[in-house]
Amino acid sequence: MSEQGCAHYGKELIEKNSSVCHDYQALRGTIYQCCSTTTSNPKDRAGGKHKGATGGEIGKCSWYGKGGEIIKGTLTACHERFNPAAMKVAHKTLPCGTKLLIKNKRNGKTVNVTVNDRGPFVHGRILDLTFAAFGIVENRNETVFPCDYEIL
Repeated sequence: MSEQGCAHYGKELIEKNSSVCHDYQALRGTIYQCCSTTTSNPKDRAGGKHKGATGGEIGKCSWYGKGGEIIKGTLTACHERFNPAAMKVAHKTLPCGTKLLIKNKRNGKTVNVTVNDRGPFVHGRILDLTFAAFGIVENRNETVFPCDYEIL
C-alpha cells in the first residue's frame, strides 16, 4: 500500500470518499485503490491524459453487457439494476449520477448518458456504454470507437 488506507487495483487512484470506495471495495473479488485525495468537482475527476475544455476525456469507448457477461438486473457499482437498454455508462472515477454527452469522433454522432457503473478496466478505454447507448452512436458490430465526452 502506497498511501494510508489504500489498496492496490491496477494503476487507478480512486478517492477514499468516492462511491467506488464506499460501495465497491470488493467488486467481483477485486480490490480498488482508495486514496485520501478528494475533490468535489466531477470535472476535476475525469482522469484522462487528454482533458477536454469541459472536463471530459479523449479516448476509446466500448460497450458491455453482452449475453452472459452481466445478467440483467444485477446491481451496478452505483446500486442500480443493470439494464442494457438504458442510457448508462461506466467510468472509472466520475461520481455516480454524473451526466455525460458522448461523441463518436469517427461519425459525429452523440448520446446523453448517466454514470451508473465502474469501468472499463481495459487499457486505452475510457468509457463502457450499455448496449442501447452504444447502438445510438456506433454500429454494434464494432467493439470500440474513438470518442470524447463533456460533463453536463
